[in-house]
Amino acid sequence: MPLEETVATSDIVVIDTVASLDRGDDKPRNAPQYAVVTVTPVLKGTAPQPIRVRYRGPVAEEYPACCAVGKQYLFFLRKMPDSNYVSTNHRLGIVDLTPAAVEPHH
Repeated sequence: MPLEETVATSDIVVIDTVASLDRGDDKPRNAPQYAVVTVTPVLKGTAPQPIRVRYRGPVAEEYPACCAVGKQYLFFLRKMPDSNYVSTNHRLGIVDLTPAAVEPHH
């Protein structure tokens, strides 16, 4: 999905830091898992504080490359009927903003 379409179909676009994870340890293996995130800037829409983002669910191919506590991500999200959020563009709707480690050159 092109970036313009991803933004247009998102209810909110935010930069968030993952505060905690709800892995659903007491639920079935394919039950949804959520990241609780604290919103830094809101780039589109109105976001509650904090928000819950589903990062795992029944379809493995839709898992975004997310989420680690303390890491910052750019989220393109749509609101689900239960008031939680999900990636607008599956794997590509959440982008890790953590700088990659740079190996020193010798």
